[in-house]
Amino acid sequence: MTNTPQRDFAPPPNLPTTDPPWELQLGFDIEDIYCAYNEWLVFLTQGFPDFELDRKIDAGRWAADRLRELNVAPSLVDQFEEALARLPSQADFRRIMTSGESTSWPEIARTMESLLAAGRIAVDASKVRYYDLGVMLCRVRLCSRMLRVVSSLPEGLTSGLPDLPKIYHKELLRTTTVLATLVASRDPAVPSDPGQHYLEQAFSEFAAYLSTWRNRSVDPDSDFHDQLEKVTQAAGFRPSDIAKQEATWISHPNPVPEEERVPLPAPHSAEDREQLEKHWHEIRRIAKEGDLARSTDLLSLLVHTCRAILGPVHPLTLHIQVSLCAAFGASGKSGLAIVALLDIAATAQHYYSPHHPARYLISADVYTHLRMMYPEMAQEVYDSPLKSLIERDESDLPPCLHSVRRAIRIELGLDDGTTVVT
Repeated sequence: MTNTPQRDFAPPPNLPTTDPPWELQLGFDIEDIYCAYNEWLVFLTQGFPDFELDRKIDAGRWAADRLRELNVAPSLVDQFEEALARLPSQADFRRIMTSGESTSWPEIARTMESLLAAGRIAVDASKVRYYDLGVMLCRVRLCSRMLRVVSSLPEGLTSGLPDLPKIYHKELLRTTTVLATLVASRDPAVPSDPGQHYLEQAFSEFAAYLSTWRNRSVDPDSDFHDQLEKVTQAAGFRPSDIAKQEATWISHPNPVPEEERVPLPAPHSAEDREQLEKHWHEIRRIAKEGDLARSTDLLSLLVHTCRAILGPVHPLTLHIQVSLCAAFGASGKSGLAIVALLDIAATAQHYYSPHHPARYLISADVYTHLRMMYPEMAQEVYDSPLKSLIERDESDLPPCLHSVRRAIRIELGLDDGTTVVT
């Protein structure tokens, strides 16, 4: 059986031994949302189809969680999540265009630019290279896709628009040049990871291909798309032989619906919550009867109990903390109360997304007590996040926030919905 090389099996391909850096995915996902508000694609497709909208929202929620973990400014992440909530579907596109809502898109795009810069600063220095590669890979993919979309449109449909093929071909030349420069860079301040040999090799091969493609200066052809698919698979994408699979991360988590997400949960039962809430109402009764000292002591103990049973940022825990702050203020400790109230409002905004009712109910509770102690700081809580909920038309909000908006407007003593009483 010797001297029969034709019977030998081919050696297996070099497969990755580690997952691609999640920082690459983060850069790609933020850039993808930026492009949704700053490129012609959304106009040509008349909004995003449902499967693509779902993919962008899932990816964006994942990116928002990572940004919070990196301690990016909560207000900036909040604006990012609000942009996710306003992504135009094909069903809503005509309404958005006729209502003038699209006039806010340039401002959203500027927010995304700020977020891209903040994310780059926040990631570990050893991973900045991959964050940048993710951003540029997204742009290459966008330009390639735009050229395909434009070429497939009926003749005359883009009349009156800029010369889109020329614009995106020029941008593709620019982005591929930047990408190749990043790949070739050996800047010690932006190092490569020795454990990412497979990924680095895939990008190097793509950069080598791009140098020959740019010399030919042709539109992306099937060979270009094959090469792009190779590097996107190395970066962590599923094979994209059909449109629905395009740009879907292999290991992207399925997030819990925003209105159901409770951070740092502790195992407890409904009976536990009901009993704690019953204690809270009893303590409030004691305070109303005039025994402020006893009610303050009981509230302090109840806060510790809630933190242990429900978790430190459970909505009931935070609402009871607001009551404790109000008791501090009533007993002459307004300085302590103000600082604690502001911390509670910041906690609600940090841990609860723009789709979660607790974000607004807790902030409204803080605002109600804070405006009696420190109106200027209360106004800041009103401006963010309450204003974005209670001054918008209910029809512009997701159904999970309709009853919350109505309840808070009643609580704050608003008029018929046009003027805010502060």
